[in-house]
Amino acid sequence: MDKMRKDTGLRYLGTFDDGGGFVAVTNDKRLIKTPEDVKGLRMRCEENPAHFCTWKSLGASVMGSTWPEVTTILATNVADGQYNAPGLNAAMKFWEVTDYSTWLGIIYNTLTWVVNDEWFKSLPEDYQHVIIRAAREVVPLAHGIAEQASLRGWDEAKKHFKACYVPTAKDKEAFRKVAQPAYFKWITDEYGVDPDLVSSVWDEVDKVHKMDGEEWWNKYGK
Repeated sequence: MDKMRKDTGLRYLGTFDDGGGFVAVTNDKRLIKTPEDVKGLRMRCEENPAHFCTWKSLGASVMGSTWPEVTTILATNVADGQYNAPGLNAAMKFWEVTDYSTWLGIIYNTLTWVVNDEWFKSLPEDYQHVIIRAAREVVPLAHGIAEQASLRGWDEAKKHFKACYVPTAKDKEAFRKVAQPAYFKWITDEYGVDPDLVSSVWDEVDKVHKMDGEEWWNKYGK
């Protein structure tokens, strides 16, 4: 993020969940439990090439659209499904145009909070401290609000969709084995990110997943 600031003039303040973080897929064909269940589905995607890559790797056909078009596209069977955080799916009542929902957990939407660095540096130092402190307080609070919205949305989904499913760890690993290599090829070959950087990030994530409680405390609590 410091390199980004130097290259772009934008100072990083934090990362938020976009609408609730991990997405839940809704569709009107079948309940998704395995990668094979995705094959042949016509998925409405955000205009995001990483998302296109992920769904294509799982065998879906993809189409982009603006947000106001989503309900119409689903209702008229132009697309079979879409994905958003459970809270947003509930707010939009997507059970009215699709029958099944799976809280798949393979796409995590975020928003990056930045400010103009030149403006930031022009402020008195005590004002700068206020902004940084406020950002540090707001980010975890926003994560909590987003998580609450997702949990409530999922509870509501279970009341209305024909069927709902939360994949097991084994299920998610099956999706990962298909989607991750395709994503790696896209982000390194097409997007130009250093392969070693991607691998090092994923290696660090794997280390965190394997930590026990004491290791968590020693690394992040002290």
